[in-house]
Amino acid sequence: MKDGALSSSDAATGGWDGILDPGEHVLWQDRPVPGLTFAGAQPMVIAVGLIFIAFSLFWMAMVTSMIGTTLGVIALFPLFGLPFLLIGLWTGGGSLLWAAWLRRYTTYTLTNRRAMIASDLPYLGRRLQSWPIDATSRIDLDDGDPGNVWFSRRHYSSRNAAHFKPIGFLRVTNPRRVYSILRNIGTGAT
Repeated sequence: MKDGALSSSDAATGGWDGILDPGEHVLWQDRPVPGLTFAGAQPMVIAVGLIFIAFSLFWMAMVTSMIGTTLGVIALFPLFGLPFLLIGLWTGGGSLLWAAWLRRYTTYTLTNRRAMIASDLPYLGRRLQSWPIDATSRIDLDDGDPGNVWFSRRHYSSRNAAHFKPIGFLRVTNPRRVYSILRNIGTGAT
C-alpha cells in the first residue's frame, strides 16, 4: 500500500471513518501515475487557447499604451482582455496542469462491491465518489503503461444531443490486473 492511500483499516479507524459497509473489504488500491500527460488533449482546442492568450495580451498591451496614465473608468479598459486571457490559459494547457495536480491527491480503491475515487485536495477538502460494480457494469480497458480502466459513465444532455463521459481509474500501473478484478466483482467471483 502506498503512503497516504486509503486502506481498509483507515476506513474503519481514521480519516475516512465508516466508508466500508459490513462485509465489504478492499481488493485493490493505488494512486494514479503522477505527472503531466497529453493523452486525450485536443490539439485544436490548445491552438485556440493559444490564440486567445495572444489576442488578450495584445489587447491589454495596446489599450494600455493608448490610454497611458489616464484615470477613471477608461483605465479599466485593459481589464476587458482578462476573461479572454483566463479562457486561453485554461484551454491552452491549464486544464492539463489541473488534471495533473488533481492526480497527485487522488487514491483509487476497489472493494468487493464498488469502485471508489477519493481525493484530499489542499484548501478544497476531501471528496469521495463511489460506483457500485455488478453484472450490468460496462468495464473497458485502455491497455498501456500506464493505462486506464473504465467502469461507469456520466450522462450529459443538451438541446441537440446526449453525451457520455467515461468514469474510471486513470493512469494506473497495472491496468490489466485492475480490469480483471473489476470483471470478477461484476460476476460475483470475489
